[in-house]
Amino acid sequence: YSSAIGEDIYGRSFSERLEILGIQNSMAVVSGDTGTCLVVVTPDGDRTMNTHLGACRSYKKEFVPVEQIKKSKMFFTTGYVWDTPDQIDAVEFAIRTAKQNNVRVALDIADPFVVSRSGDRIKSFFDGTVSLFFANADEADMLVGCRGADAAKKLGEKIELAVVKDGPGGAYIAHAGKVIHIPTNKVAAVDTTGAGDMFAGGFMYGLT
Repeated sequence: YSSAIGEDIYGRSFSERLEILGIQNSMAVVSGDTGTCLVVVTPDGDRTMNTHLGACRSYKKEFVPVEQIKKSKMFFTTGYVWDTPDQIDAVEFAIRTAKQNNVRVALDIADPFVVSRSGDRIKSFFDGTVSLFFANADEADMLVGCRGADAAKKLGEKIELAVVKDGPGGAYIAHAGKVIHIPTNKVAAVDTTGAGDMFAGGFMYGLT
């Protein structure tokens, strides 16, 4: 795991947690405050995230763990990294490094505002570079002008494995010209914070 943290209690806590979980720590320690996020959850289980990005916005190309990427089965990143010029240089360098070493590239668009801000730049990596792509229905609609199965099919024309998540509607997975619908089990939502991250994590675990 690689990002940037500050020399403060949050940065230290994050690094300690990585160690407890057995995750290889490739964090860069920079000046400034470690990023934090306050999440407000409403009674229907939905959430609003209030983020202070902090030190992670100082991430740059020199911090990319090149040797670890080369030894990986899959390199995963999110659209949030297309933020500052240094972050953009770093993530695009990391993607190229993965591609040159036959490491599969997985990308989660992460948020509709990412499409608004950096959609065209991100789409330039679709054709033959990103091999696994996650988007929710709103993000997919912004990218290709449709939702659900149609969106998965359209994304799948350029991406080896394209996944469109549609909340209670399930997920649509496009691969080799086919679209598979995975329905959901109906549950009472308590807290949807991290739901997309858990989905991506589980999917990639199964795939690798």
